[in-house]
Amino acid sequence: MWKRIVVGAAVLATLGVTGGVASAAPPDVTDPEQVKAFLDERVSELLADERIPGAAVSVVARGRPVAAEGYGLANVETKQKVEPDKTLFPIDSVSKLFTATAVMQLVEQGKVDLHTDVNRYLTGTKVSVPNTFEGKPITLAALLTHSAGFEELNAGTFAGTDDDHPDFDTYLKEHQPKRVRPPGILPAYSNYGIALAGFVVQTQSKQTFEQYVQQHILEPLGMKHTTFDQPPSPDLKRNLATGHRPDGDHNRPVDDGYDILAPAGAAVATVTDLSEFMLAHLGVGQDRILNQVTANEMHSKQFTPDERLPGMAYGFYEGDVSGERTLQHGGDGAGTHGLLTLIPERQAGIYIVVNGDGTGVGGTAVVERLAHEFVRHFYPKPAQAPIVKPANRSEQVEGTYRYGRISDTDISRGFAIMETTVTVDAQQDGTLTTTGRMSVDPTRTDVTWLPVDDRLYQEKGGAGKLAFTQASNGETVMSLGEDPTVGWTKLRWYEQPGLHLAVIVGSLLVLLTMLAWPVIALVRRGTRPGRAARLVAGAMLLVLTAFLGGLAYYLSNIDTFIDQLLAGSTTLNALLTLPLVAAVLGIAVIVNAARAWRKGWWSIAGRVQYSAIALAVLGFFTIAYEYNFLAWPW
Repeated sequence: MWKRIVVGAAVLATLGVTGGVASAAPPDVTDPEQVKAFLDERVSELLADERIPGAAVSVVARGRPVAAEGYGLANVETKQKVEPDKTLFPIDSVSKLFTATAVMQLVEQGKVDLHTDVNRYLTGTKVSVPNTFEGKPITLAALLTHSAGFEELNAGTFAGTDDDHPDFDTYLKEHQPKRVRPPGILPAYSNYGIALAGFVVQTQSKQTFEQYVQQHILEPLGMKHTTFDQPPSPDLKRNLATGHRPDGDHNRPVDDGYDILAPAGAAVATVTDLSEFMLAHLGVGQDRILNQVTANEMHSKQFTPDERLPGMAYGFYEGDVSGERTLQHGGDGAGTHGLLTLIPERQAGIYIVVNGDGTGVGGTAVVERLAHEFVRHFYPKPAQAPIVKPANRSEQVEGTYRYGRISDTDISRGFAIMETTVTVDAQQDGTLTTTGRMSVDPTRTDVTWLPVDDRLYQEKGGAGKLAFTQASNGETVMSLGEDPTVGWTKLRWYEQPGLHLAVIVGSLLVLLTMLAWPVIALVRRGTRPGRAARLVAGAMLLVLTAFLGGLAYYLSNIDTFIDQLLAGSTTLNALLTLPLVAAVLGIAVIVNAARAWRKGWWSIAGRVQYSAIALAVLGFFTIAYEYNFLAWPW
């Protein structure tokens, strides 16, 4: 269903005359008319192409707001229009920049140290981080750079607005992700990690997180239409844009939710308010929230597996768009997508937000493309062909790589692995080919990479870079320059998703041979030895069929499945009792296979078949365990 956005010319250049020869004046990002012309053309195109209801954009440059525009509808049902200075949008994970700013304020005040064990700031609370890796504690620096080493934990992070919501510290204690690797090894984007940093703001400021941000960031910057409160005040809520998802030829509104990990994604704001936040981080009135030294530290590269690539600053992640260094953070929610981009050397910034998932490449890819087009348009540079170097070790990086942001605990693990696993193949000419989704653009799944340095590659026909490093814990890490928030690790042969899928399919085919048993029972009437064993196996197959049918029903609408997973749905939890029941019956099948040979049940062919079924049971439930389908309650 995906389709590509057609990228056209953005604005006609103004013509000038010099020495009798017509020349095009360079684009001027400080000219409101030029910026508005660019936005009007491109945003209108993307709303039409993607069937997104509405969008808002703000641009700042050289110390002042340049443009703030609204497009389309804030709500398709009420026909409320988007107004840039009134319409609030959920900013989702862009909220993390406020949390990181708050932490840096406390650093500036001497209340916290970025490189101290975070448990020091959790004393007297319900929350503590286990000492999983002796001598390698998690620090605030690791939390703000997504390098703490937490697993991804998705179940139960969102709730309905009318649900009972646990206290912040209670939730952080009861839903703490496992530490799966030492800090400083691999970037793995973590909502929990940023929320924990927000909790430290709360413990050290003696204010709730929401109160602290309101008093120390929003009020000093005059951001009157921004809040972390859930729900917002009635005055703000009446102007809150609604997220939308495609529904046939139309869009349907998405119900409001409650973000339990509020510091990671609960804020709502107007784009004009975000202009004030961007200006502050670009140095305009910066002392209202951070001094210059602290801001420089926050904006500097702090972590990356490979120094040749963009990396993580504190909160922000670096980018490289046509040679321009950017500081960015995106945000994705239920039917809402946004991206804040600063260009520090140019003293410019752009914030884009849309209230629809889109029907083509998707809202996340759309806001990224628009931001990149903006940078390329106003700061054009000639494309430079990469300097290709002979690669004598390309074959050493061949293999299958797993996305670092994977759950070890809940059932999102399986779907994330299948969606994000990448295969790397080395070609005879030293180039690499990657197969699998590595970017927000779902159409970009097969990419050729040219060697430009030792274990460093550049995208053929593009500017993206790919690097391979050996981590201190022995893992081979693959890093993508355009997304410093995550990395991939090389899998061993027995960890391959393709192998797991083959085991599952083969096991199911063997289990289906049980369908012949009712026919055999009709031919051979009467009570026969081993009949109970076959009844147990048949019951297991029925329970397993019910589970697979229920799971297929959920997956028929992936948005609904994700909503149910994030909400920790009791219905989904109930469905996950079925594989547990089937596994108990499966153990009985394995035991009965041994008994069949010892007691001589059935013919030799019958015993061989039953033993094959027992092996299929063992294979199936081993893979089910690997992908957390036996991890109830999660």
